[in-house]
Amino acid sequence: MANSPTTQTSPSSSSSSSSLPPWDVFLSFHGEDTRKSFTAHLYTALKQRSISTFRDDKELERGKYISQELLNAIENSIDESTFIEVIVDQVILAKLNSTFSIVSKKLVGIDSRLEKLMNLYLNIRSDDVRFLGTWGMGGIGKTSLARAVFDKISSQFKVSSFIANVRETSTRGNGGLVDLQKQLLSDLFKDKSSDIKDVDRGKNKIRHRLRHRRVLVVVDDVDQTQQLEALAIERDWFGGGSVIIITTRDKHLLIERGLDEDEIYRAKELDDDEALQLFSWKAFKKDLPLEGFVELSKQIIHYANGLPLAIEVLGRFLCRQNADLWESALRRLSKNPKKEIVDTLKISFDGLEENEQNVFLDIACYFKGEKYVNRVKSIPESCDYHPSSGIEILINKSSITISRGKLWMHDLLQEMGHEIVRRQSQGDPARQSRLWLTNDIIRVLKNNSGTNRIEGIVLNSPSQEELHLNSGVFSEMKNLRLLKIIGSTSLTSLPCNISWDSLEILILSGCTRLWKFPETVGNMNRLRQLDLDGIALVELPSSIGHLIGLTYLSLRGCKSLLSLPSAIYGLTSLKTLALSGCSQLEEMPEGLGNLEHLKELDISETAIRQFPSSITRLQNLKMLCFQGCSCFPPKLFLKRLVTWFWGNPDTGLVLPTSLSSTLCSLKNLDLSNCHLKDGAIPNDLSELSSLLAQDLSGNDFTLLPESISQLSKLYVIFLRSCSQLRSLPELPSSIVYVDAQDCISLGTCSNKIHTWVADETGLAILKSTCKPRRLKNGQRDLLKERTTKAHSDLARVISGGSRAIEIPTWFQNQSMGSSITIWLHPDLDDSRKWLGYALYFSYEINDLESLESTHFTRLDYEELVFHFVTDEGPLKTLLKFDTLQKFPNTIDTPAGHWLYVPRIWFNKESKEVDTWSYIEVSIMIGNPFMKVDKCGAQLVYEQTLQEFIDAVFPHPDRILNTNSIRSLANRLQK
Repeated sequence: MANSPTTQTSPSSSSSSSSLPPWDVFLSFHGEDTRKSFTAHLYTALKQRSISTFRDDKELERGKYISQELLNAIENSIDESTFIEVIVDQVILAKLNSTFSIVSKKLVGIDSRLEKLMNLYLNIRSDDVRFLGTWGMGGIGKTSLARAVFDKISSQFKVSSFIANVRETSTRGNGGLVDLQKQLLSDLFKDKSSDIKDVDRGKNKIRHRLRHRRVLVVVDDVDQTQQLEALAIERDWFGGGSVIIITTRDKHLLIERGLDEDEIYRAKELDDDEALQLFSWKAFKKDLPLEGFVELSKQIIHYANGLPLAIEVLGRFLCRQNADLWESALRRLSKNPKKEIVDTLKISFDGLEENEQNVFLDIACYFKGEKYVNRVKSIPESCDYHPSSGIEILINKSSITISRGKLWMHDLLQEMGHEIVRRQSQGDPARQSRLWLTNDIIRVLKNNSGTNRIEGIVLNSPSQEELHLNSGVFSEMKNLRLLKIIGSTSLTSLPCNISWDSLEILILSGCTRLWKFPETVGNMNRLRQLDLDGIALVELPSSIGHLIGLTYLSLRGCKSLLSLPSAIYGLTSLKTLALSGCSQLEEMPEGLGNLEHLKELDISETAIRQFPSSITRLQNLKMLCFQGCSCFPPKLFLKRLVTWFWGNPDTGLVLPTSLSSTLCSLKNLDLSNCHLKDGAIPNDLSELSSLLAQDLSGNDFTLLPESISQLSKLYVIFLRSCSQLRSLPELPSSIVYVDAQDCISLGTCSNKIHTWVADETGLAILKSTCKPRRLKNGQRDLLKERTTKAHSDLARVISGGSRAIEIPTWFQNQSMGSSITIWLHPDLDDSRKWLGYALYFSYEINDLESLESTHFTRLDYEELVFHFVTDEGPLKTLLKFDTLQKFPNTIDTPAGHWLYVPRIWFNKESKEVDTWSYIEVSIMIGNPFMKVDKCGAQLVYEQTLQEFIDAVFPHPDRILNTNSIRSLANRLQK
């Protein structure tokens, strides 16, 4: 935050400031020879650079004459002024700068962040113009970090300028922008008498004076592009070696000015240790809390959630107070945050357009922690309310993030949003635009006191009181967009008829006593999402077909649902139909092919045993799941009895003899656990021309159709627990990963090599339970041939997960933390050229309580980013992945992840790979609760490729995670 108290300083800074010397330089240059010339000029140059200088005139008058050697040096220099510039810039300022590390100790957490910026973003070269954009939410310490960088490197520049409070100064209109221009001219060119009439003249004057000079400029707290334009902040105007630093809350502003991703740094919150240290300095004037205040301090830290501004404000507020006041303050904070904090955060909200403000409030009140899928299906969208664009803007303005594929917002920003909504109602919940508190919702519903101001109701906490919602409850809610009731065992009925013209989303998941869905009447064309997961529904009314605007219908886990009405195929806008877990559902009605826009169809774990032929007419279908469709429905007692006496008859899923070419859009096909036998899979699979992933796990076949090789885009195939599978056919060259875990017959009967090198990917893995056999000569030649060919074709980076916690010993270069450097050696000959770069790192949850409290239950993350740095500086391309590998083990178990980057990928980034002496990588997980613990890196050569594969896919018996070891130890002790 610009111009905030968020300097993260310890109190020693104030106490020690009085003991610091009042002068930066003590100038005592003896001898009358230079007292009025050289010494005077040196003194003036120091003053111009704002260096506090003491001049001992008396000592000069009676001192000794200057040495002849130094006089000669002065005389032999190009001229006196140049020599003075060298002394000031390269000697005195450099010496002063060496004291920076002492100063930086007063800024909690600043050293690690400063080091990262210097290494990854500010490798200054004489011919480069380096831009650095630092962005983040208000109060996170952007200004403090920019100031630290400025102090660190300013001695390397003849002229520099730190323009603070740009947003605030600019609020004075053109006069404010002119003031900023004058400051820049004064700082860089000592031009304190600039007569600037207007912004355009000032901009032209700055451009004229810059003339490609090497400068250091920090422009702090920018919120409008016009501010940068007024200061002529354009790359072409600066000389080689210039560094321009911009701080802002708006990432998009940086992108607009042409900054690349590797020039943009997101300011991070303090970790728990840093936060506790900062808070302790403010509250107790020491590094750690006083006895009796440790747990209370941790609660404050949890509340502030790493935001330096909040930590400082609360530390000062609670300083010298007793424990009772602390406890009282903690109780009040959730309802009444400190005004100083809210006012700072609200600056960003006030700068949003109305559309973005609505999206922000929806997320704060309803959707924090919700999955971010397809630009968030769960946020209503009408003609004047566009959440897709709004979310992108909020991300760029540091108001929200996407973490582990879900919407995330700082707790204090969420509380600010709640407070904004509360102020609308003047204490009356019925007048709020959004309702999210259980007691408020129950009161409004039971009293029929709803008004047309209510736009959304979200009840996530089950009420103990039984709810009967009659027709009058919603009669006045003319603008209700969202109704969401989750997990309520008290909701037993809805009005017999509903006609909610404004409703866009209706979610009643987990309402296990709700057995009937009402008839829809009137115009409900705006309803886009209907989610009835896990309710006691037996059937849907035929009027469901009137919902022609519906795009998403989910009935997952409706175990009492017997059938679907034929009217469901009137839902011509439907894109997703989810029926998984409807265990009584035996068939789909005719007309499925009418759903021409359907993209996802999930009928897993149902009693459907016949592949509906009309599916083949769904030309836009991308995901089709039949997982577990192989059993009789549990209600059919007679069939279960027959099975018990005579064994299970042929209950496998019956597939058509051929698949239509209209399924050309299908990308994901799941036929796992369907008891498919030999011949059940159609011989001709070539029509599935877009298929990327296929899951055939848990089936009963002994072989696969040869036509699998015709799936030219197939990327991954799962064959887990196909216990009778004896051999594999030729696989398509596009394949990356074959998972054959627990295919026990395959290990003893197949002569296939266990590793393929695919033309497109550079590497493909067959993962199997049995240890790999030694490669025969012919197989080894094939592996070598395909390896060489693969690496001369496309560059494809691949990665995967592992349950192994320790870094495999094959990775000889290992380090703690989230970064590692390996040193390169010149290749002796072509046969020893490295094929790729391998990385392995382990990660863990560092805040399980917060992770669980936000309903994050799976180890998948929205972003995994790798920053590479070499002798040439940071590579422009960042490696990014949407998710980490998903694991079936508990979320509190540490895990590992590996990455393979072909050399050809680096060759596309630089033509100087052969000259590199090192590769450094830094790993960032886009999740506030995760951290990288340690990592290892190693170059992969043709001769060591198999070793790398064995290292990242060890035999399962050799993997013991922490829980396994702990469990074994407990059994031995007993």
